[in-house]
Amino acid sequence: MNTSIPVLILPTVHLGGTGPATLIADYSAAIVALQDAMRALEDSYHDRDFYIKGETLHRHARQQHIDRCGVVRSLIRDLKIMQNHVGETRR
Repeated sequence: MNTSIPVLILPTVHLGGTGPATLIADYSAAIVALQDAMRALEDSYHDRDFYIKGETLHRHARQQHIDRCGVVRSLIRDLKIMQNHVGETRR
C-alpha cells in the first residue's frame, strides 16, 4: 500500500475553520517573507567562495545552492496555489 501523498492538500474553507480572509492574509505574509528570503539566499552564493576547493566541490556547492533555492521556490509556489484556492472558494 502506497501511503505517500503526491499532491498538495488544499484547505477546506468551512464555518468551523479559519476564515478565508485570514488564510489569504497569512499565506500572503508567508509568501512575502519567503520572497525576501529568496532574494537574500540568491545574493548569498558567490562562486568565488567555492572555486578554490576544486572543480568537483565547486560544482557540488553550486548545485546545493540551486537545490536550496528550488526548495524556497517550491514553498512559494505551494502557498500561491493555496492562496488562489481559498480565493476561488470565497466566490
